[in-house]
Parts: sequence; structure tokens; C-alpha cells
Amino acid sequence: MFALRKLQQQVKNDIVLLRLAALYDERFGTYDSASEKLEIVCSQVEQRYEETEDEKDLAMFAEAKADLARAYLGEQKYELATENASTALDLSEDLEELKSCRLSAHLTNGLAYYFSGDMEQSLDMFKSALTESSESPDVVALLSQVLWMKGGDEEREVARQQLITW
Repeated sequence: MFALRKLQQQVKNDIVLLRLAALYDERFGTYDSASEKLEIVCSQVEQRYEETEDEKDLAMFAEAKADLARAYLGEQKYELATENASTALDLSEDLEELKSCRLSAHLTNGLAYYFSGDMEQSLDMFKSALTESSESPDVVALLSQVLWMKGGDEEREVARQQLITW
């Protein structure tokens, strides 16, 4: 962290360094700092993409939006989390190299909908994540937890089946 801050002082306004610092902030649980940095990254990358229309800039913008969505989820700003995660999903739809970005956005969306009380949207996002991840064990576990917590007998049976078939 110290080295990153020193490098940031020497190289002002570098998008990659700012995003890296935001990811460290997210990892340490300082979500407000992460979201501030990621807002700047998103703004700069979006502007650059509008000028160049380069696919690499589009990919970076989608990844930054997914990162920002996670930061907002950490801040418990669920509406902003779903808004940014949905944008990341829209931007990355045709980009094969962004599978992990899409998975992150689906899971973030699912959790944000879950914590805001919208179980149907939450389940839809988790099902999409399950489909796109080729039934990743981590996604199966998250989906099962949400189904179990929803509380009905039918949902609990689906959760049980998900875990058994996995």
C-alpha cells in the first residue's frame, strides 16, 4: 500500500493505479474510498472510450463498473450497486474475455437485490450467474443460501436439490 501511494504521488491521474488503489480499499473494507476512486476511473475510462471506441477501453469501463457496483454493495447502497452492475452486464455482453466481470456483476446484482428485499430479482440474477459460470460451486452455494433464506418449503427443496446435484 505504501509503495502504491508513493507511485500515485509520482504518477498523477493514472487510471490503472487509481483502480488498483480502489481494489485495495475494497479489500480492506474502506468501501467509501473505493467508490470515490472508482467513480473517477469510470468517468475517465468512459470519456476515453467515447473518443476512441477501442474495445480495450470498453472492457476496462465494464470492469470498473463491476468494481464500483461491489464497492456500493459494501456501502449498502443497493440501488447504486444494481445500477452499476447492470451497466457492467450490458457493456460486457459481447465481450468473451469478461466472463469473470460478468459473474461478479451478476453476483453483486443478486446480493444487492437480496439485501434490498427483492427476492425474485435476486434469484434471477443468481440463476443467470449459475448459467454463465457453468454451475460454479461458489455460485451454487450462494444461490442455495438465498433460496434457503427465502424460507418457503419449495425454495428450501430447490436449495437442497442444487447442493445435492452439485
